[in-house]
Amino acid sequence: MNHSVNRLALAAAQVALALAGTMAAGTTSAQVAGLYQGVTSQGQLIEIQLIEDGIGTLVFSGGTVFWQATCTRSGPGRTVAWGIGASTPLDGQQVTHEFRGNSLYERWRMFFAGNNVSGTFVGRTPEYVDPFASSRQVQLCDSGTLNFTATLVPSAKPSAPVANGQALQIQ
Repeated sequence: MNHSVNRLALAAAQVALALAGTMAAGTTSAQVAGLYQGVTSQGQLIEIQLIEDGIGTLVFSGGTVFWQATCTRSGPGRTVAWGIGASTPLDGQQVTHEFRGNSLYERWRMFFAGNNVSGTFVGRTPEYVDPFASSRQVQLCDSGTLNFTATLVPSAKPSAPVANGQALQIQ
């Protein structure tokens, strides 16, 4: 009887070790603070800044994205670029951030895994129909939903962040 109990205990220990290995293999690595650079589904540059807030929480502190917009009057092909400031804590390994300004709407959804991030981006902004002429004609320009992937840039120095709630149009 003692041998049966020992065999049962040994079998239970082996099952527990196998399960622990399976569970460990299925987990994702933790996200890393720093500058992530990549491309959108339009082939345009995207940069994402993830920082540690000083109390151990990782936050999305902002990003820059270039996108090709389809505009209500001039149609597709308008190049738009914005940089935004944020301070949005990660929820586990993901974050959703919406920026709503007078001249810009952006929604970022990001999923972090170690040195990589993937997600979606939507941008909308009013633009002059002819940006090179004095004009009062304005149109809404929309990115549609863009997919993106980016990778941590090794030893990149963080850039001076844009203030939380602020946006800069990049010319």
